[in-house]
Amino acid sequence: RLRVEIYTRSGVRFPPSHPNKIMENNDTIFDTCLSITKKFEGADFDTVTGNFDGQGMSFGILQFNLRAETFKHYILNFVNHLAYDYFPVSIEPLQRLSGDDSVTWAKDVMFNFNGEVKPEWVVAWKKFLTTPTVINLQKQACTKYFQRAKGLAGKFGFPQDDRVAMAFFYDCAVQVWSME
Repeated sequence: RLRVEIYTRSGVRFPPSHPNKIMENNDTIFDTCLSITKKFEGADFDTVTGNFDGQGMSFGILQFNLRAETFKHYILNFVNHLAYDYFPVSIEPLQRLSGDDSVTWAKDVMFNFNGEVKPEWVVAWKKFLTTPTVINLQKQACTKYFQRAKGLAGKFGFPQDDRVAMAFFYDCAVQVWSME
């Protein structure tokens, strides 16, 4: 049987020295996969990052972003922006602008002169990203990767109830989609 050792960017080894700790928790395998990928990505449901990668801003557990319109496609298109009145100004332009135009709008409205996201926007986005509706939308977006992980596990002869294998293949699906 194949033994896989993976290290996060911060040097944390996965699986841990005692892989049974992963097996003992009461989370679903999907939740375990999300938990592991959160550690690799350095992200959680409330993560907000600036324009360090040229994508404008990135949000949430899988760092959905403005330029590629993944944030619009998976999250913004499914919420009523008027229900979130705690933003300093309406986020409606992000629902209608193209990816490039969304990046320009975000830079003009949400960033300070140093190119950092203004603190009041970070607070508002974190509040938005942790509402039950938006957490559920983020999880729903993650299911396509979980389905892909199931396929990869089967392709390589691992059962779909093997938490360690599924966590590995889930992260592979999130990072590169295939094992070709």
